[in-house]
Amino acid sequence: MSVQIIRCGAKNLEWKCLFDDLCTCEIDSCDNGNLIIFYKDITRPICYPKIKDGFVTIDLVSCEVAEEQINVVAICNEEQSDSKKINITFERPSACVWNETTNSCTKNTDPFAESCDSGYSCQEENGNCICKKIITTLPVYTTKVFTTIKQTTTTYETTVTQTTLNRLLSCPYECCDGISGYEDLLCDEGYVCCPDKNDNYYCKKGDSCEEKRASGSGGWIVILLIVVLLIIGGAVYYFSKSKISLQDKYRF
Repeated sequence: MSVQIIRCGAKNLEWKCLFDDLCTCEIDSCDNGNLIIFYKDITRPICYPKIKDGFVTIDLVSCEVAEEQINVVAICNEEQSDSKKINITFERPSACVWNETTNSCTKNTDPFAESCDSGYSCQEENGNCICKKIITTLPVYTTKVFTTIKQTTTTYETTVTQTTLNRLLSCPYECCDGISGYEDLLCDEGYVCCPDKNDNYYCKKGDSCEEKRASGSGGWIVILLIVVLLIIGGAVYYFSKSKISLQDKYRF
């Protein structure tokens, strides 16, 4: 039985591989050998990964594949398979494409295409077909609430307090300041309302009803000086009178 390359591809795709993903080939009638990868000339291989148990994995990045199509040949047990072509996709297609038939933005069916994240879908926005978050609009319901008002009659007790004010009499004195039963009659500024010996009130000059009296030794000294001056004055007067009398007595 001859060596054959049954299939090559990524994610169970036949003869298509993505550049930045691993590309697997299945080889029939070959347990160990090598897969020769080249562009056009098999004598100038790009790389030759090892076949093991009928499978081989091509690392397109490590092989430095630079073209969109490569050729592969399996060499196993001194036998060589027929050449097969593999198409290489270098960039992932967009997740969303514009469908000309339906004139709408739809999901890209290319197996290598990017996919929208969870909760997103293909939608048109400003002329672009992009993945956009799904917004669910809920219907608006109007709820009518009926409120029952219960009327309650409340009786309030009112208490009226009557206050009788005694009428004050006119002041019978020259002044009245806080005298019970009489209206206030204040003195002029600089005077104070004071009671006399008969409890009749009058306006006294000053700011207090108490008499100012001399107190302490200072008051007694003043009184003593006055007495001394009176004695000296009397003595002077007496001697002056006596001198005049003597002069009249002995006048020749």
